[in-house]
Amino acid sequence: MKTVANFLRPDEAQLLKMGLAACGVTSVLQDENITQLNPWRMWAMDGVRLQVADEDLEAAQIFLDQERRAKVDLKSPAEGEAMNCLSCGGEMADAQTRCPACGWSYEV
Repeated sequence: MKTVANFLRPDEAQLLKMGLAACGVTSVLQDENITQLNPWRMWAMDGVRLQVADEDLEAAQIFLDQERRAKVDLKSPAEGEAMNCLSCGGEMADAQTRCPACGWSYEV
């Protein structure tokens, strides 16, 4: 078994484990229970480890790379490009943190 990712939150590890399963890659989570029972230990243990069989390593890495790219694409619009408010859908300029239409705000 090879560790392909480490997580500080068990729920994030579970989501990627389910994504890998949907692609036909069997994976296991190591130290999931101990980090939930003793959260202060997760720093010493590198959190929850997502592991796959040696033969599934390449497929798992491809899947994880695609997930990381999708996450980056969602978080960072192109420079100067307008974003849409998550609350009302109104257009927000790149530098705005408060929607001019509904007042919804977020911190970057």
